Amino acid sequence: MERKKDFLNVLLVLSPEHFGLIKAFNKYANVFPYFIEPSSFIHVMHRVPGRIKANYKSFPSGMLSLLGKILNRPHKLKIKHVRPEDIDLVFVSDPVVCRIDLRKYKNAVKAYWSQDCIYQSTFYTQLLSTKIQDYDIIFCAHKPYLEHFKEFGVKTYWLPFAYDSDVCRPIDIPEKYDITFVGTLTENRKRLLMKVKERFPYLKTFFGTAFQHNMVYIYNQSKVVLNISRTGELNWRVFEVLGCRRALLTDKNHEVSEVFNDGEHLMTYSSLDELFDKLETLLKEEDTRLRIASTGYLEVSKKHTIYHRAKEVLRVCEVG
Repeated sequence: MERKKDFLNVLLVLSPEHFGLIKAFNKYANVFPYFIEPSSFIHVMHRVPGRIKANYKSFPSGMLSLLGKILNRPHKLKIKHVRPEDIDLVFVSDPVVCRIDLRKYKNAVKAYWSQDCIYQSTFYTQLLSTKIQDYDIIFCAHKPYLEHFKEFGVKTYWLPFAYDSDVCRPIDIPEKYDITFVGTLTENRKRLLMKVKERFPYLKTFFGTAFQHNMVYIYNQSKVVLNISRTGELNWRVFEVLGCRRALLTDKNHEVSEVFNDGEHLMTYSSLDELFDKLETLLKEEDTRLRIASTGYLEVSKKHTIYHRAKEVLRVCEVG
């Protein structure tokens, strides 16, 4: 690997699904990626203490922490082309929950990006098994959880999700759907989407899963994209839809309201009736729909790409 002169050395420990982070950090630093597959058997075993705690709150945390030490022994990373003492930043990104042996990176700032802490099993896994206490800084994708991490004496910062502007982008193709939802169809989502179909049986819809480029094409073929969060969080979908310059209708929550303006960058709903009313408005009023899609796109492209997040990490860690 050819080294960029005067650039920082960043060790990224991440899942293959977050490959875009390499590109983002590579804009500002020499990047040394280390991939860990979160679906592997070993990775699943790391989550056992967290799942026990999530299901049995009274189970002694001390015993689960000991179990975490047994099932999640510190991983020694083998990185080529750079010496451990030359690494300036070690950045580990959820869904990786392996405990990393950080001792040899004595000159580096160690940071962890907690993304799935909205799920109790993952939150407890990060506390009991991953040992986020080993890190200098915890970036958290969900603001309400910052206080939980602060209790462990670690510096915490809110780092919301973003979108890959090289993947999620406007495409000049004909609109095919009136409304779409792309994502895992949980029981709660199925119930809501069924009510949408019952209320608007004549609409052309797509409700289901799609991945990366197929997802982007579906968004670009949609007049309105619906977001249904799992726990009232600001998720990846919000940024990805706006990055495709599509009108987004999402459930209202504090995180969304803190980042985006309702009626300007997107539209929100707090009840089923409000969802129906705003969906009708967006479908009937093309000018309103196009205006919201345009202003939402301008907002995310200026502030919320993965490049913005990488730059913010380097700023907070004071290595950039």
